[in-house]
Amino acid sequence: MPVKMSQQQKIASALARAREVRTWMDDHEDITPNMKSSDAEVKRIGQMLNNLKANQKKLGPQYAASLAEILGASVVGNGNLRKLQGRLNRIQELTNWAADNGHLPTRGRGGVEGNLASLVSDVRQEYKSGTLSAEQEQLLARVPHWKWVGNEYQELTAGLPPTEQAFIRSRAKRDAAAVEKAAQLRETLSDLSTQFGGNGVKDLIFRKGVECKIDICL
Repeated sequence: MPVKMSQQQKIASALARAREVRTWMDDHEDITPNMKSSDAEVKRIGQMLNNLKANQKKLGPQYAASLAEILGASVVGNGNLRKLQGRLNRIQELTNWAADNGHLPTRGRGGVEGNLASLVSDVRQEYKSGTLSAEQEQLLARVPHWKWVGNEYQELTAGLPPTEQAFIRSRAKRDAAAVEKAAQLRETLSDLSTQFGGNGVKDLIFRKGVECKIDICL
């Protein structure tokens, strides 16, 4: 019985086929393959392109935007170019916000920070599943304080079984989250110390440390 693919696996597979179509187009003076061609190879690539376009609604807007980025908006529809541009604009907004605030946005907050935190979560998931486009990956790498969780473990985990790789990545993600939370806590406590001072701050540090499950030396 064939193994059922997840949505992210379907997207990754479709985008791999899109890159194959793009390579074919680059090798044939950027012509768009016609699925009704009498040439068997052109017909095959044209059918592949048609299927990729037909799956846009089924696989979602980010897939559609990535498809437009790979093949060109004129090939798959200008609406996808607008979706892609919207994502790129949000990445620029994230870049500005992180530069102004000294850290990445935190989930659970409302307003602009909450929306940008959702963007961070979305692109990390796309990166993990292999569906994030190269252009977006490069732009995100330039966001202040950005770090691809687990990058530093790639060489360390090379050749290990998938279950062990997943375990190491999960530990890396947990450790990175703890570091980020500790940095935010230190910033908050620094502000409070400036305002209030005194031994009461030590009690506050202890309480906050317990809440965040962080060991703090007083």
